[in-house]
Amino acid sequence: MRIHVLCDNSALPGFRAEHGLSLLIEACGKRVLFDTGQSGLFLDNASRMCMDPSPDFCIVSHGHYDHAGGLDALLDSHDVHVFAGEGFFGSRLSMTDSGPVEIGVSVRESDAVRCAGDRFSPADGFLMFRSRCTDYPMPSSNVRLMEVKNGAPSPDSFGHERNLLVYESNRVFLFTGCAHRGIRNIVADARSIIGRDPDAVIGGFHLSDPRGDGSDLPEAEALCAMVPHTVFVAGHCTGPHALDAMERVSPDRVRRLAAGSSFVL
Repeated sequence: MRIHVLCDNSALPGFRAEHGLSLLIEACGKRVLFDTGQSGLFLDNASRMCMDPSPDFCIVSHGHYDHAGGLDALLDSHDVHVFAGEGFFGSRLSMTDSGPVEIGVSVRESDAVRCAGDRFSPADGFLMFRSRCTDYPMPSSNVRLMEVKNGAPSPDSFGHERNLLVYESNRVFLFTGCAHRGIRNIVADARSIIGRDPDAVIGGFHLSDPRGDGSDLPEAEALCAMVPHTVFVAGHCTGPHALDAMERVSPDRVRRLAAGSSFVL
């Protein structure tokens, strides 16, 4: 499996960063775009990498602007099917100190976007799934995230969030967009599907509250202990302090995402 990082909060020299995530996955004879960042920046970085980003299909992990904001740019430039979770479209809010801020999907609804149920396989070797496990904590910042139903905000259940399992060469890889349902809950659900621990977990883990109080850092260490042989390739909302904590306890199993980078697992 080869993974190209088209968008992340950090970037290699010569590439652009934004608060968002976009990965181009080459596996099982397919090229799959996982998330699109918040703009068309992922296309610009692909061009800087001298890469054609044309995917066989696109998967969007959840209905937030920093993962789906680039969909218009994708659909304007590529004829591609997009898969997301039920409830993907709609208004969502972040309740900031200065008031509510819209963070939902502003992309136009399109016949190219298919909203799938709890589990869906867009192609052989790929399985999207909704996490339902609640055994472990969810990100502390979730308390500020709302979805709008019947014109009124209510706590977001993240039923629209989907994770991705990729099966290749007797190995299984877990991709997460933001892990709003809790990264250990998602890993536990993946384990129940696979029958063992995933070989690698890639994406955003939401292990640091943006306000920086450090309350989620024990989760970073607990994640490493939960799956002692799994490799982690993390960035975006994982948070630098959480990544530091993971590297302290598992230095040989942690890698950081950065726009412009490519790696093989």
